[in-house]
Amino acid sequence: MSIQRIVCFKFKAGASQEAIRQHMQDFAGMMSEIPQILEYRGGFTGPGDDNRMPDYDCMHYMVFDGMDDIEIYRPHPAHMRFIECNKAVWENVLVLNAEI
Repeated sequence: MSIQRIVCFKFKAGASQEAIRQHMQDFAGMMSEIPQILEYRGGFTGPGDDNRMPDYDCMHYMVFDGMDDIEIYRPHPAHMRFIECNKAVWENVLVLNAEI
Protein backbone atom coordinates (compact mmCIF):
# COMPACT_ATOMS: atom_id res chain seq x y z
CA MET A 1 0.00 0.00 0.00
CA SER A 2 1.43 3.38 -1.03
CA ILE A 3 1.74 6.28 1.39
CA GLN A 4 1.44 9.92 0.46
CA ARG A 5 3.37 12.31 2.67
CA ILE A 6 2.55 16.00 2.70
CA VAL A 7 4.98 18.36 4.42
CA CYS A 8 3.93 22.00 4.91
CA PHE A 9 6.20 24.82 6.03
CA LYS A 10 5.53 28.25 7.48
CA PHE A 11 8.55 30.49 6.97
CA LYS A 12 9.69 32.91 9.64
CA ALA A 13 8.82 36.56 9.12
CA GLY A 14 11.73 38.20 7.36
CA ALA A 15 12.99 35.01 5.69
CA SER A 16 14.80 36.12 2.55
CA GLN A 17 13.55 35.17 -0.90
CA GLU A 18 16.93 33.53 -1.49
CA ALA A 19 16.53 31.34 1.63
CA ILE A 20 13.01 30.36 0.57
CA ARG A 21 14.21 29.56 -2.97
CA GLN A 22 17.02 27.46 -1.49
CA HIS A 23 14.52 25.57 0.71
CA MET A 24 12.35 24.72 -2.32
CA GLN A 25 15.35 23.68 -4.41
CA ASP A 26 16.86 21.57 -1.61
CA PHE A 27 13.59 19.75 -0.89
CA ALA A 28 13.04 18.94 -4.58
CA GLY A 29 16.65 17.75 -4.82
CA MET A 30 16.05 14.99 -2.30
CA MET A 31 14.15 12.97 -4.91
CA SER A 32 17.35 12.40 -6.89
CA GLU A 33 19.21 11.29 -3.75
CA ILE A 34 16.60 9.19 -1.94
CA PRO A 35 15.31 6.31 -4.09
CA GLN A 36 12.40 5.62 -1.72
CA ILE A 37 10.70 8.83 -2.92
CA LEU A 38 8.62 7.59 -5.87
CA GLU A 39 6.93 10.90 -6.71
CA TYR A 40 7.50 14.49 -5.69
CA ARG A 41 5.68 17.76 -6.27
CA GLY A 42 5.99 21.00 -4.38
CA GLY A 43 4.86 24.58 -4.50
CA PHE A 44 3.65 27.65 -2.70
CA THR A 45 0.19 27.71 -1.16
CA GLY A 46 -2.58 30.10 -2.16
CA PRO A 47 -5.97 31.16 -0.85
CA GLY A 48 -8.42 28.39 -0.02
CA ASP A 49 -12.05 28.01 -1.09
CA ASP A 50 -13.11 30.70 1.37
CA ASN A 51 -10.41 33.02 -0.07
CA ARG A 52 -8.59 32.91 3.27
CA MET A 53 -4.81 32.65 3.22
CA PRO A 54 -3.47 29.30 4.48
CA ASP A 55 -1.47 28.83 7.67
CA TYR A 56 1.51 27.45 5.72
CA ASP A 57 3.54 29.05 2.93
CA CYS A 58 4.49 25.98 0.90
CA MET A 59 3.79 22.29 0.68
CA HIS A 60 5.67 19.28 -0.59
CA TYR A 61 3.91 16.10 -1.72
CA MET A 62 5.74 12.76 -1.90
CA VAL A 63 4.71 9.17 -2.53
CA PHE A 64 6.40 6.15 -0.95
CA ASP A 65 5.78 2.41 -1.33
CA GLY A 66 4.97 2.17 2.39
CA MET A 67 5.85 3.27 5.91
CA ASP A 68 9.05 1.19 5.82
CA ASP A 69 10.33 3.46 3.04
CA ILE A 70 9.43 6.56 5.06
CA GLU A 71 11.47 5.13 7.93
CA ILE A 72 14.44 4.89 5.53
CA TYR A 73 13.83 8.44 4.23
CA ARG A 74 13.57 10.12 7.64
CA PRO A 75 17.19 9.53 8.81
CA HIS A 76 18.65 9.52 5.28
CA PRO A 77 21.73 11.79 5.05
CA ALA A 78 20.13 13.89 2.26
CA HIS A 79 17.04 14.50 4.40
CA MET A 80 19.11 15.31 7.48
CA ARG A 81 21.22 17.72 5.39
CA PHE A 82 18.05 19.41 4.09
CA ILE A 83 16.83 19.94 7.65
CA GLU A 84 20.15 21.25 8.92
CA CYS A 85 20.60 23.67 6.02
CA ASN A 86 17.04 25.05 6.06
CA LYS A 87 15.56 24.85 9.57
CA ALA A 88 16.64 28.37 10.49
CA VAL A 89 13.93 29.85 8.23
CA TRP A 90 11.03 27.70 9.47
CA GLU A 91 8.47 28.94 11.94
CA ASN A 92 6.36 25.79 11.82
CA VAL A 93 6.21 22.42 10.05
CA LEU A 94 3.25 20.10 9.51
CA VAL A 95 3.69 16.49 8.33
CA LEU A 96 0.77 14.30 7.23
CA ASN A 97 0.87 10.68 5.99
CA ALA A 98 -2.07 8.93 4.35
CA GLU A 99 -2.62 5.57 2.71
CA ILE A 100 -3.44 5.77 -1.00
